[in-house]
Amino acid sequence: MKNILLTYDYEVFFVKFGTIDNSLLIPTSELVKEMDRHSMKGTFFVDVLFLDYLRRQGDNAAYDRIINQLKWVLSCGHRIELHIHPHWLDTDKGIVDFKRYRLQTFSEEEQSSIFAKGLEILYSIAKSEDANYKVLAYRAGGWCVQPFSELYNTFKEYDIRIDSSVASGMYQKSSSHFFDFRNAPNKEYYNFSKEITVEKTDGEFVEIPITTFKTNPINKLYKRWIAKTNKKQITSYGDGHGMTVSKFVLLRKLFERRAMFSIDGVFDLEHMFELMKKSELDTITFISHPKNLTNFSLEYLKKIDEECLNCISMRDYYFQYIFTN
Repeated sequence: MKNILLTYDYEVFFVKFGTIDNSLLIPTSELVKEMDRHSMKGTFFVDVLFLDYLRRQGDNAAYDRIINQLKWVLSCGHRIELHIHPHWLDTDKGIVDFKRYRLQTFSEEEQSSIFAKGLEILYSIAKSEDANYKVLAYRAGGWCVQPFSELYNTFKEYDIRIDSSVASGMYQKSSSHFFDFRNAPNKEYYNFSKEITVEKTDGEFVEIPITTFKTNPINKLYKRWIAKTNKKQITSYGDGHGMTVSKFVLLRKLFERRAMFSIDGVFDLEHMFELMKKSELDTITFISHPKNLTNFSLEYLKKIDEECLNCISMRDYYFQYIFTN
């Protein structure tokens, strides 16, 4: 039986943020209720600097509502882990600035301070539910985790044991983004040290990559057609929109040979499960976003349960399958 790691980037949109209710609170509530119906456990990577942004803007009502929801998520047996989008530090009064989108644009001392701020927020939430709570995992905003050597000391300083930013075979380079995982191991997990795409048996950290699968332009165009013909099923809860990309980047994405497993957007349900069954991996790590939740997403969770797949949190997977080894 395959393990399924359902991971969610808990964040709003980055240009038109969308409302807190529709882009974050309501879809997360629906996700957690559906997972609980099927005894599934998930991992929520919390965009901590957005919460810091709300505090700086004096929006205490929104901040408190999100904190209360995350406490509820924890009380249901799910996990919250560290997710950092640094651009929030340069965002003010709704005006977004992406000049420092990657954490590597900051000095090592600044990176350490950002991690400390994020962990302080997470622990203020988690320790009210569990005094012994330990944040174990990190996911880079926009998957921009390279060069990891610049984050190495910060990971060591705060005892972050797991990264889950890598998606084997994927690549992107733009004015704001950069990641290159084309040579990353296509494995369930691997140890690494200062180079995140190079497996090192005695590496200090563990990479639990987002699982990818082979795709082609025909598959992607088919999904777009499905989107146009099934609007009710695939309309997302979120009411904002994200970063715009150039036509060149869009074209390059169309011809990318790999895609990430996700319950976001539109997929052919049976085809996706066929891909999962054919995968040589015993563990499939999904990346999804509450803001992109659709009715289809909830149907997908039901299908996972019908297939008797084992949905566990990243922490439980780490201690049951990795740490003991």
